[in-house]
Amino acid sequence: MKTLRELRDAVVSKGDCEIVSAPEFLLQLTGRLRLERCDEPSVNLIGLRVSSSGKRLYVPEEQLSRWRQSRTAGVLN
Repeated sequence: MKTLRELRDAVVSKGDCEIVSAPEFLLQLTGRLRLERCDEPSVNLIGLRVSSSGKRLYVPEEQLSRWRQSRTAGVLN
């Protein structure tokens, strides 16, 4: 049985895609590029595809959740 890491690596190796940090993912999300969602739910990756180039950016769902929680905790305190 493959590990989650091995399954994620298989997704990224398919083509023009990259796993990025939560801040980088959100920076791209709020930028000027035209984006489409392209999640990979079977391996818990949240994804964006750049319409003009086809490049895909992924962030692990758990990393995005931890980043959001840390930012929310700072606002609430």
